[in-house]
Amino acid sequence: MQMSEENQHIWDAISSVLNDNATSHEIQLVEDWMKESEGNRKLYATIANIGFFRSMGDLQEIKERVRQKLENKIATKTLTRRVRMFQVLSAASVALLILMGSWMIVRKSIVEPVAIVETTIANGCKTTITLSDGTVVALNSGSTIQYPSHFNSNSREVKLVGEAYFEVAKDAKHPFVVHAQDMHVRVLGTHFNVKAYPEEDKITTTLLEGSVRVTKGRATSNLNSQLLVPNEQLIYNKTNSRMEIRKVDANLYASWKDNQYYFENERFSTIAKELERGYNMKIIINTASLRNETFSGTFEKKESFYRILDIMKKQRGFEYQIHEDTISIFDN
Repeated sequence: MQMSEENQHIWDAISSVLNDNATSHEIQLVEDWMKESEGNRKLYATIANIGFFRSMGDLQEIKERVRQKLENKIATKTLTRRVRMFQVLSAASVALLILMGSWMIVRKSIVEPVAIVETTIANGCKTTITLSDGTVVALNSGSTIQYPSHFNSNSREVKLVGEAYFEVAKDAKHPFVVHAQDMHVRVLGTHFNVKAYPEEDKITTTLLEGSVRVTKGRATSNLNSQLLVPNEQLIYNKTNSRMEIRKVDANLYASWKDNQYYFENERFSTIAKELERGYNMKIIINTASLRNETFSGTFEKKESFYRILDIMKKQRGFEYQIHEDTISIFDN
């Protein structure tokens, strides 16, 4: 007997519900199906006891244990409910057909424990890692990324603190999600940069290729979710919870991976943080007005730290003093 199309739809929906990835339509489908009869509810309870089946590798043993389990329940019922018991057994037969036809699906849906890997890059360093799906991640100084040793669920998810450039391997069935504090970037396959240092007041997502959807928290409206196209940048201000999209030359904002610094009307206090992480130095700006001064420019990281400071010094006329690995900056 072949499994009917209706039974296949029910199985697919039940499988999704038990694996916590069901759509609202699938959840409603299962709920309606369970309301149809007591037999359906008992059938769902049997299938939901997934741990009961995980320990069994032999299909015949599964069939026998399910049969015994149902027969034991039937033996406790009174004679007046025999007709109803027959309905339950019929439902159990359908269950066995579903299990027989879908055992490989069940086995594939079992989620094995996965090790979480954490990679942290110290100030003055950067690195490139390749995830199990082939996604390439360049991690900037002072950053941390957490990711599973291998992806085995319906999505590919990582957590980022700091800055990283992603070249995501294309996989239409398994979206790639970057969680960066309260922002979530969802893609299928694309190139983008995320900057989300905890000490900074904004989180920036810059798209180089493909498309991404950036969401704040658990979005309940389009106001909290934005779709980006190449050369767009989304800036989320953590202070006022506002999002802004602007057109940019996206490659410039990922130039750090090629050992360059790019600043466009950036506050001196923000630039100082970039240089601290990149050169593993401590910078103290002693004049409040200097912290909000803005600078623009592109610098090669191979240039010395002091060369970059000297260029900025000529533009704004400040002075600095050096004490071991600490730089003090003040008005002249």
